[in-house]
Amino acid sequence: MPPLEHGVIGDWLLRAADGFTGRANSVLVQGDPGVPLARAFEQVEGWYADRSLPPLAQLAGPSGFDPGATPAGAVAAERGWRFFGRVLVMTAASAVVADAPMRPNTAVAVLPEPDESWWSVAAPRSVEHRETYTATLNRIGAAAHLLAFRQEDFPTPSSAGRLAFAPGWAGVFDLHVLPDRRRDGLGRALVVEGARAVHDAGIPSMYLQVSADNHAAVELYRGLGFDTHHEYVYGRRD
Repeated sequence: MPPLEHGVIGDWLLRAADGFTGRANSVLVQGDPGVPLARAFEQVEGWYADRSLPPLAQLAGPSGFDPGATPAGAVAAERGWRFFGRVLVMTAASAVVADAPMRPNTAVAVLPEPDESWWSVAAPRSVEHRETYTATLNRIGAAAHLLAFRQEDFPTPSSAGRLAFAPGWAGVFDLHVLPDRRRDGLGRALVVEGARAVHDAGIPSMYLQVSADNHAAVELYRGLGFDTHHEYVYGRRD
């Protein structure tokens, strides 16, 4: 989700959204901050302290990169920051994903906005921050919300997700399958039917973000045609 508030330190982008999602509450460390790195991190720490948020940084690089070996990461480590939460950013052609088969008797509804049935199976973190989610949704622009069913369960959904559209790209976010329905083809159905909506909209490319240690999800996405484009990690000063 996009932040509710942002600032800059040179090329670095500061983001805050009441603590909802790491991306929307971290500084994107890229480019030149325009000041010595130690001073830049000092300003980052002050900016988040002013908002009663923990200072959090997002550092990106190629697959397997060591954040502590980057100039910014080395300075952060010297200041007591630690790195965690490696995330893969995966991309695919929407036409390839849209052509993948779904398990029989699985259906997906594409909604213009979230309704109560979507919220009933949304990711717990989204439900917990529903007010912030709703506020930030207005900043996204074009979006769609997905609900997946086993046809015998219709109209009760078992999983939910979201698409965010931008010129040439669509992102897949907030995928969540109820625990007792996992490995039932519902997550796959969300991504494939979402890709069909993306492809029908004339958008050629898709991306998603997944924790590197979520091996089942990574395997699913690779099987649908996604490849890792780059990775990022978070840094936090405790």
